[in-house]
Amino acid sequence: MDTIPLSAGPITLGVTTAIITSFIQSLGLTLQRKSHVTEEARPPHLRRRPFRRGLWRLGLIIFLSSNILGSTVQITTLPLVILAPLQASGLIFNAILASLMLHEGFTRLSLLGTVLVSVGAGLIAGFGALEEPSHNLVELLDMFSRTPFIIWMGIQGGIVVVILVISRVLLISIRRKSVLMDNAGLEFMAISSIAVGKSIKRLKIVRGCILGCLSGLISAHCLLLAKTGVELVIRSITDQNQFSHWQSWMIVLSLVVLELAQVYNFQGVC
Repeated sequence: MDTIPLSAGPITLGVTTAIITSFIQSLGLTLQRKSHVTEEARPPHLRRRPFRRGLWRLGLIIFLSSNILGSTVQITTLPLVILAPLQASGLIFNAILASLMLHEGFTRLSLLGTVLVSVGAGLIAGFGALEEPSHNLVELLDMFSRTPFIIWMGIQGGIVVVILVISRVLLISIRRKSVLMDNAGLEFMAISSIAVGKSIKRLKIVRGCILGCLSGLISAHCLLLAKTGVELVIRSITDQNQFSHWQSWMIVLSLVVLELAQVYNFQGVC
């Protein structure tokens, strides 16, 4: 099995690109969140769909463009063991930009979490620079068909189904409580209104957390498929065409579907 030797130049380029594009992606997501927050302050009958808002579209364009460009450079220059922990840098920029642009609280626990994420990502990336094997389609399919991988994917699929069911139940509860507040009018007591409002806020936080977990789960699989696709492209250029088989195109299609699902779940988190 061939290996890809690592050198300081490509690694430095990949790490630098990862940090810069993570900041730009976080900026795009923060602009989308700001659009959601601004829209929720409007009366229900005046609220617009996300794609009709200029700020939301700008955030989406920034996120997608930096994601495509950054991922292309990172995946071709970094091994997966370094690439994966570097994705955590986006959490740091998310916290900082949310504090600056959305005026969200940045507590001591937030600072502690940011430091732990930074240290953990740095340690993994720093000590994980090992030679990485380059695989062809036959080798990749052989690894995908192994029993531990199938069991792991089955567990992941079960987690996704549970998260989607819980998210749907929470969304229905949020909508019902919101309709109750909107239709009650003056007959609805102020104390009850405040209680229902707090309940809706808690439900939104819980739903945002579980959708964030789902988005992170999808992101990990996107990273795996993207790295797989890049290996197939490199093999096709340097050795033999790997895209003469339908399995290669299914890998690309799966990557596109998961990327769209990740963007959709980001909106739920926002």
